[in-house]
Amino acid sequence: MNKYTIYIPSKGRAHCCISADLFMKSNLKFFIVVEKQDYESYAKKYGQERILVLPFANLGIGVHPARNWIKEHSKSKGEEKHWQVDDDMIYVASYSKGKETRQDPDYVIKTIEGFTDRYKNVAITGLTSNAFVFSKKKPFGLNQMVYGFFLFNNEVPYSWRCKGEDTDMSIQCLENNWCTINMHAFCFSTKPIGKSKGGNEEIYQNNGRLERALELKDLWPYLPIKITERFGRVHQDLSTVWRRYKQPLIKK
Repeated sequence: MNKYTIYIPSKGRAHCCISADLFMKSNLKFFIVVEKQDYESYAKKYGQERILVLPFANLGIGVHPARNWIKEHSKSKGEEKHWQVDDDMIYVASYSKGKETRQDPDYVIKTIEGFTDRYKNVAITGLTSNAFVFSKKKPFGLNQMVYGFFLFNNEVPYSWRCKGEDTDMSIQCLENNWCTINMHAFCFSTKPIGKSKGGNEEIYQNNGRLERALELKDLWPYLPIKITERFGRVHQDLSTVWRRYKQPLIKK
């Protein structure tokens, strides 16, 4: 059983909330966090006891209001940390010597909890996407962006605040001398963005990617954030940003 509660923010995907489907097969405690109009469809499939309802709906500004609400909910329960997991996780795996081995999420989550709890200055610990893990040479990366599937330290005083909320939160933590950990020994697999209806698909439509990148540049005007194009779509290059942060892990 996981030490810290798992929260899955989800919208309009009761039919394909595959992270919940994955966790249902394991010995994990989790909540799906939804808007009021989606409550019945999610409760019917996953049970009322697993559903939490947000006090707002259809804001159209991305997932960051839900992330902030989740953090406050976890803090109100007296938790030191909590998990936030996107709703499109197909599987989790260990990764070693160029090979993925699918694992029970319970094992992966408990291992990461134990590792993170050794240190007192870790803000966020997450798994690496299997789209990028092949290029990693160490079991984990220190002071990098964390996203998608992560354990968050409730002592961190910052809020998610924009459409590119995962990048911005990682920078907020690192700029204030916290550490982030990107586990390369474990990875996750998701559906490609835009392949499932629902969620926050509206923020990627039209010029959504460019707007996200420009918003991030406005928030951090002194950082070397480059806006480029990759595979025919807008890409924000922060490779030189992460190299700025050298703070070490501090054991408890």
